[in-house]
Amino acid sequence: MKIRPGTLALVVLIIIVAIIIISSFAGYRYDTIRSGSMAPEIEAGDLLISVPIEPENIEIGDKILYRSQEGVIVCHRVINIDHASRYIETKGDANPTPDTDKIPFSSVVGKSIVSIPYLGYVVAFLGSIYGIASVAAVLVTIYLLKEKVLKDSI
Repeated sequence: MKIRPGTLALVVLIIIVAIIIISSFAGYRYDTIRSGSMAPEIEAGDLLISVPIEPENIEIGDKILYRSQEGVIVCHRVINIDHASRYIETKGDANPTPDTDKIPFSSVVGKSIVSIPYLGYVVAFLGSIYGIASVAAVLVTIYLLKEKVLKDSI
């Protein structure tokens, strides 16, 4: 049985979407890194995958995601934990000094498990109106070309 490239691409796409949906229900997060504060390990444009973590299980050296006072999701490394006050101190690897704000346990969103270089740019684009329009245009073009090829082969 010969598998056509278009069919294979569709199957791969369905598998990727299924993995993302299922893992999202399991609590995994996918975030695009927007700054270089964690360089060189995590660069701007990387896709960061994280899992939920109970603040009590965080250790010094972990890369955590937390919601800043401005409501922005930040990924920085834990440099100190104050269990009594329920606060965490963090620092971006590329920053010369620790972050000025102490992070309350309640602001912790997750723990980074992997970053995929540059994929965050792709995800951010595909999530934009331009990305959605581009995907729609490609799908319509494939459909029209497929119809033309089928008519020509008859």
